[in-house]
Amino acid sequence: MVNRPAFLLAFGFPQESYIVSLILFVYFYINSLDVILRLGLNWFSRYQEWQADMYAVQQGYGEEL
Repeated sequence: MVNRPAFLLAFGFPQESYIVSLILFVYFYINSLDVILRLGLNWFSRYQEWQADMYAVQQGYGEEL
């Protein structure tokens, strides 16, 4: 992305700049990973909640749930 002037022009930067290209690239890269991490953490949280509910049922608290 560093050597692509169209990338910078798409965001309104008329001049080539290594720093601006790097900042934009890192920003988009981190945001794309953020979605994957959130999905994984959401799944893990729901899995832990399910395990806690199953433990409560095993301990005899199923009716209260």
